Amino acid sequence: MREVVWTGQARQDLAAISDSVAAAHPQAALRLIIEIEHKVEQLGRFPASGRRVPELARSPQMYRELIVQNSRVIYRYSAGKVSVLHVRHGRRRLSGLPEES
Repeated sequence: MREVVWTGQARQDLAAISDSVAAAHPQAALRLIIEIEHKVEQLGRFPASGRRVPELARSPQMYRELIVQNSRVIYRYSAGKVSVLHVRHGRRRLSGLPEES
């Protein structure tokens, strides 16, 4: 099983999504965060379960993503670690990815 590590940016992204959804639907925000965290936890066992990130298909790095409701969880994995890099709303444009911490 691989270690799953969240970057600071990914945690900030998750908090921003939670705040945005919670403004109108607090219970929905809680359910979304729980679902995202559960799916990310499963990446420790099944790191290749996400699809390749379409915008980064030509990148030499292997970026993958999970789609959870309207959110995209962008991550990368290696032999011993899964790094969660971003959590974005599906409509938000994907910009530069942070270095792993």
